[in-house]
Amino acid sequence: MERKTLSNILEGKILKIPDYQRGYAWEEKQLKDFVQDIDALIDDKVISHYAGTIVIYQPIEKPTEHYGTKRLEVVDIVDGQQRLTTCSLYLSIILNELIKMGEKDFEQEIPVFLRYGSKTKLRLNNDTSDYFYDLINSGEPSTKTNTVHQKRLLGGYSYLKKHISTQLNNNKKNSVEYLVDLFDAIIRKLTFSYYPIELESEIGKTLELMNSRGKDRD
Repeated sequence: MERKTLSNILEGKILKIPDYQRGYAWEEKQLKDFVQDIDALIDDKVISHYAGTIVIYQPIEKPTEHYGTKRLEVVDIVDGQQRLTTCSLYLSIILNELIKMGEKDFEQEIPVFLRYGSKTKLRLNNDTSDYFYDLINSGEPSTKTNTVHQKRLLGGYSYLKKHISTQLNNNKKNSVEYLVDLFDAIIRKLTFSYYPIELESEIGKTLELMNSRGKDRD
């Protein structure tokens, strides 16, 4: 197991949440803790913040998929999908605000961390894949919000956007600097314990081990 940043984890990969995993489940308590942790990282004296474990299933044959002009490896997320989904939602809001403020250089970060065309770097499962794409692409769903996981996704996006708006209203003179610092904090200062699994038979064993240790899986 090694420590990696979000930038490291996403490099050269499409992350897919398999259908056997639960959908998005974070609510206000988890979201509040998340934004407080990120805001604390804006302090230059704070180098990093440990954000938990990311476990992926990375088959030995390394399946790939076209993403823009590149072929990226496709891996399944076994654990850590809640944190990764929340990071993606937050990054989409931050990048959109920076671009609206005229910081056009940040347009090039969208395919790196979020989406290229109709494909996303993080692919959600079941009934939330297209819904998630709409949120990180335009900020609003193109279909009705029907399921509990869709409602939580929209709730999470709305909470994060409201937090950004509040912070920008309180720091009007330093809006761009604040957003740039937030972006940097998420992609570079959050660190995860990164654990790849190469055999499908190990997935169940790994989940059982986590549960037996009382880990609140996400």
